[in-house]
Amino acid sequence: VKEAGLPVSPICQRALEGAVRQVAAIREAAGKIDLSEIENAAAHQLERFTLKARTSVKNAAALARRAGADKVRTEHLLLGILDKATNLAIQVLRSMEIEPDDLREDIAMPSADAESATLPFDDTVATAMTNALSEAIGMGHNYIGTEHLLLGLIAEPDGAGGTLLRSRGA
Repeated sequence: VKEAGLPVSPICQRALEGAVRQVAAIREAAGKIDLSEIENAAAHQLERFTLKARTSVKNAAALARRAGADKVRTEHLLLGILDKATNLAIQVLRSMEIEPDDLREDIAMPSADAESATLPFDDTVATAMTNALSEAIGMGHNYIGTEHLLLGLIAEPDGAGGTLLRSRGA
């Protein structure tokens, strides 16, 4: 920026405004996810999420609903990420010698009949998703993928999903 003779302050301010808008959109999406509208209504809030990352969020909400949970928690998000064997997060876990099947076994999900298709995220998931955004920005990526969600979960200190990942060496 300096070499080009551009004003640093306005450029930094615009970048900060953009990052704040992205975090606000993720926090808004964390309020409620409607399974029937994830590809439509929530798409603008999760626009930077790759298809696999959005699918992971959708899977997490569906798992929470099937388990009769009142909120989507980090363990649901972790299971949502693990649901597809072909995403980068799973490759990263395997490179660390952490087997997805072992993680699945460690998370006990009860089965229940739930009525609502809309569930709020708990605060730990919102924090993990915000962490994922920070990781993506820090890497210079203009998208949030499952690998960023995985890093966001690991960095989130209170949720069961991150606790499990850290206990396995992530």
